[in-house]
Amino acid sequence: MCPMASERSRFTVPITCPHCGQTGTMLWEEDDGHTRGAKTKRELVQVAQGFHAEEGRTDSGDPIIVCDACDEIQDD
Repeated sequence: MCPMASERSRFTVPITCPHCGQTGTMLWEEDDGHTRGAKTKRELVQVAQGFHAEEGRTDSGDPIIVCDACDEIQDD
């Protein structure tokens, strides 16, 4: 019997700042739960120009995303 292979899938999520209306996307990578030593099941890979990630954690455990145009912290 061969061990179950783990998979990490990538997906893009659109983002719109509720304060100024700037739009962009976030690229996430998610683990299927079978990767040995994986720190987290979901990880932010990239934030589109116009937004940036900051250290800190939201209620969901995700990084804080901030709009570059108006400096508004985005909802979790």
